[in-house]
Amino acid sequence: MPTYQVDPPPYQRRKAFMDALEEAGIDYHRDTKEYLVYLKDRQVEAFQRIHRDFDLTVSEDDPMVTMGM
Repeated sequence: MPTYQVDPPPYQRRKAFMDALEEAGIDYHRDTKEYLVYLKDRQVEAFQRIHRDFDLTVSEDDPMVTMGM
């Protein structure tokens, strides 16, 4: 399952971003500085669309792996 660390979109678009993730059935964890997005294989295309629609910045691929977890 791919995991991505995503910088949050501008404040006024964050609710729409979370709604889009939830509509696609994509799990995520939000904290004050970033979102961790957890994808199942069948969700990659949906996340690519969300990534494009919200002009997201993925700051790190698979952060859990690089953190040694």
